[in-house]
Amino acid sequence: MLGTTNGDKRFEDIAGSQENLSSVQAVVDIDGILDFTDPAESGKDSDPLKPSTGKSWFGASFKEKPELWKEASPVNHVNEKSVPIIFINSSIERFHAGRDEMIEKLKTFNIYYEVHSIKDTPHTFRLFHPWFEMTADFTVKFLDKIFFK
Repeated sequence: MLGTTNGDKRFEDIAGSQENLSSVQAVVDIDGILDFTDPAESGKDSDPLKPSTGKSWFGASFKEKPELWKEASPVNHVNEKSVPIIFINSSIERFHAGRDEMIEKLKTFNIYYEVHSIKDTPHTFRLFHPWFEMTADFTVKFLDKIFFK
């Protein structure tokens, strides 16, 4: 959300403090879901005894409050003020929700992005050898490219 809502007053400090703006200059997205309305996420609340993570975060299922789930999805906020993003993904498709749609939107605004999908990895890949090192390397090279062109 941080990288797609720069300048959006709805997501700034309620008091309007100019000292605490939420604008960022780049995003490192590591297996982050970008569209909570994707059926892989929004369709999980079929068993009331096992609420989805989204329902726990938002306090309501997608069926109960679809607008909240849409607003919480970064893919719905991409605009000309969005920042360069690197997507570093595991091999688990569910964690790619919204990525390809977001890339298409970034392209329309000519915003730089990179995608690195690491084969045969769990969602927690970034915490373990050898993927921790790979993740750090992808991240450092991306940030060097953005900040030290």
